[in-house]
Amino acid sequence: MIKIDIIKASVPGFTKTFDSVEDAAQELDGNVCSGCKTTKGELLSTYSPDKMSEEALNDFEIDLDESLPNDWKEYSAWDRIRVLLGTACGCEFDIEAYDD
Repeated sequence: MIKIDIIKASVPGFTKTFDSVEDAAQELDGNVCSGCKTTKGELLSTYSPDKMSEEALNDFEIDLDESLPNDWKEYSAWDRIRVLLGTACGCEFDIEAYDD
C-alpha cells in the first residue's frame, strides 16, 4: 500500500502522512492560498490589458505566466500535486511517496 508524506519546509518536524494520493492532493490544496490557485481564465477575466500602463501590463504578463491552467482541478491527483507544488505557497512543501 502506498503512503504519501507531505513535509512543510518552514516548520521543522511538520509531516503529515496519507494513505491515498487523493487525500494528499486535497491536503496540499488546502495549504495553498486562493491567489496561488488563480487560473489563466480567472486572471484574464479580471484585467483589461488594453487599459493598462506598460508597467501594469508587464506585471499582468508575469501573473498570467504564473497562473494555473483552467482545467487543473480535473487533473489526476498526482498532477494536481505537481501543479500545486509549483506555486509560491506550494514550493515550501515536499512530497515523499513510498510503499508501506
